[in-house]
Amino acid sequence: MNGPSPSPVLSPSPVPAPAGGRHPHTVGAGRRTGLVLLLTGLAGWLASFRLTVDDWRLLRDPAYRPPCDISPVVSCGSVMSSPQGSLFGFPNMLLGLGAFAAVAALGVAALTGARFHRGLWLTLGAGALAGVFFVHWLIAQSLYELGKLCPYCAVVWVVTIALFWYVTVHCLDQGLVPAPRPVREVVRDTHWILLGAWYALLVVLVLTRFGPPGAHCSGPRATRSVTGPDARLPAGQYGGVLVCDLERSDPPEDGAGHRAVEAATWPARRQRSCPVRRTRASCCVCRRSW
Repeated sequence: MNGPSPSPVLSPSPVPAPAGGRHPHTVGAGRRTGLVLLLTGLAGWLASFRLTVDDWRLLRDPAYRPPCDISPVVSCGSVMSSPQGSLFGFPNMLLGLGAFAAVAALGVAALTGARFHRGLWLTLGAGALAGVFFVHWLIAQSLYELGKLCPYCAVVWVVTIALFWYVTVHCLDQGLVPAPRPVREVVRDTHWILLGAWYALLVVLVLTRFGPPGAHCSGPRATRSVTGPDARLPAGQYGGVLVCDLERSDPPEDGAGHRAVEAATWPARRQRSCPVRRTRASCCVCRRSW
């Protein structure tokens, strides 16, 4: 006798593939976003690499002067050697070498049509946000604590802001970051205006801190003399201090009769302050390292 036939084993039905062969959790990038990732990654990496080379040379030779040490204001060496230049116990530019290399690689992949998991986009946005906070802290330290501007650091500031901004715009466009529709539309339509206003604000801060180019105390044209009621000091560097051509009250004399040794403590006769370093005495004395 034939027994009951075994019931067929039911296999799970296959999950239909998403339309177009795309995974629902992956998001591509337009040409603009890909170019921003590539260009900001390359520019930031090159600036970080240059800073790393100069920092290494400074470690080998403390007398080495980086080529970006242009004036008492525009200087890389004093910024790199400051505590702010190694906030986490190692030079800050090492963070840039790794982070910007990864950003440039993502840009190349995005331009070739690669699609990334939404978690990767959110991670990139979070990292760019942390970078923007860090950059603005460094800007505040450079302007108001160190009184210096590092050109290669400024390149990193500019590209970090652009990277954060356009990654945020992309995440808003793709719905990765929840936001009201009017907000998304305003950001999408005026993204370049808002970014330009951001940069303009930073330029205003720099100009109000240091004045227009050439107004700071640097070079032989600005270091002719300091005049007092009965003293006129010679030009240039005197007692390790660069002095500006401004009137002052009488400074205390040292044993040799010089009047520039303690120049940083002189009160200015005029109601003016040095754009290089505003001190409590409102002096106008420029030093390479304050």
